[in-house]
Amino acid sequence: MEYKKGKENKVADALSRVKHSICSLFTSSAVPAWVTEVTQSYSTDEKCKELMTQLAVSPTSVPHYTFTKGILRYKHKLVVGNNMTLRKKLIQSFHNSELGGHSGERATYQRLKLLFYWPGMKQQTIDFIKECPVCQLNKPEHCKYPGLLQPLPVPDFA
Repeated sequence: MEYKKGKENKVADALSRVKHSICSLFTSSAVPAWVTEVTQSYSTDEKCKELMTQLAVSPTSVPHYTFTKGILRYKHKLVVGNNMTLRKKLIQSFHNSELGGHSGERATYQRLKLLFYWPGMKQQTIDFIKECPVCQLNKPEHCKYPGLLQPLPVPDFA
């Protein structure tokens, strides 16, 4: 390695550039695709539209709800609008992925409710898992163990 002054160095790296260009490197951010799908789901949901207009007028008008940077939250969880395909996709990713591992209704719902909220989420999760073909093939039996065999009474031939 050989040190060269800034004027002599034709291929300078990002750290040797002017301060304002370094700041611009760190201020840009990427938005995940699922976040844009969640914000687009608000346009089809009348309840979400109503909540967003109320929160735009007065941020404290609706308890437990916040609306910042285009994202509606309920108790710090992302609100998903009335988009059934998006809801199914979220349930599927939390149930079928390596993270979910085809766990049951309760475990999938608990993972989902940590991040998301929509009315009827628990029932939709239960219905999805009841229709999952992998879970239906591999579910355990929930019947009582038959117990010990009891001898039949021997009839009298008199």
